[in-house]
Amino acid sequence: YHEYRNAAVSSYKDSVEYLISEGFFVIKIGKGSNQEIKIKNQNFYDYSRSSLNSDFLDFWIISKSFFTITTGTGVDEICAVYKVPILDTNFFPVGVIRSGQNYCVSIFKKIVQKKNNIKLNLSEMIKLDKENKKIFQSFSYFQEKEFHDKYYLVDNTADEILDSVKEILERLDNTFKETKTNLEKQKKFWELYNLSGLYDEHIKSKHFKSSIGQKYILENDWLIV
Repeated sequence: YHEYRNAAVSSYKDSVEYLISEGFFVIKIGKGSNQEIKIKNQNFYDYSRSSLNSDFLDFWIISKSFFTITTGTGVDEICAVYKVPILDTNFFPVGVIRSGQNYCVSIFKKIVQKKNNIKLNLSEMIKLDKENKKIFQSFSYFQEKEFHDKYYLVDNTADEILDSVKEILERLDNTFKETKTNLEKQKKFWELYNLSGLYDEHIKSKHFKSSIGQKYILENDWLIV
């Protein structure tokens, strides 16, 4: 059911290497991972494939993290408990964005129509939800054959992930340069989101530092229609 949250680990390799070059120690966490990032460096540890893997260490590692890169797979909810900033990549569905519970920068997977290769924008996702084809709030529509007949998902590219990694680092060290254009597009996103009726129920109060990835929303402004 939640396989739509999966993503190719290889698309994170450039980001891991960038973080290592910036002096970070990177730990890959998770359970039952069948994907490997092929990096040999003393500042990278694939704990997900280690015999040391345990629920206790999952909590401990996340609690000590500077920030966490994730796809919304569950264990990352610990970040909200310990106030660890989150970079949500390949995130879906859009409606459950975590901007209200924690410091969170988000970039999303894309839904593409098979008949014309056109991506679904926010308004179209919200409209489908109201037709009981849940694609914005719960993505239960993903379980149905009709979804797979009509649409396919596109993951974030390695460049999109790397750009968002660089952005959250700039935000965390207070060197991020805000732009008028970005603020306008962020505002448009939340105006459209409000049309879903989910804001008061799910977001309640947006974390003042949370945002959609700046470069992501600039390069994918078809989303905010």
